Amino acid sequence: RDVVWLKSSELIVAEVSVPSLGIGYELGLAESLGKKIICLYDVNSNKTLSAMIEGNKNFEIVKYNNIKEVLEYLDRLKQL
Repeated sequence: RDVVWLKSSELIVAEVSVPSLGIGYELGLAESLGKKIICLYDVNSNKTLSAMIEGNKNFEIVKYNNIKEVLEYLDRLKQL
């Protein structure tokens, strides 16, 4: 089911503040499919952002302090 969703999506938004093998797999698949990928990272999470995610030029990393910042970013994105 998730693979079908990835294939049919134009944009992938992933919350990457907590390490997850499932999210990592989905991001790798989305990248191989040429999808636009935005990774949301809570700078207050006390977790280090994966170097594989942070160093990937195909991922847009959005670092945030609170949910309000995320919602504002997504609202701006919708207007594009």
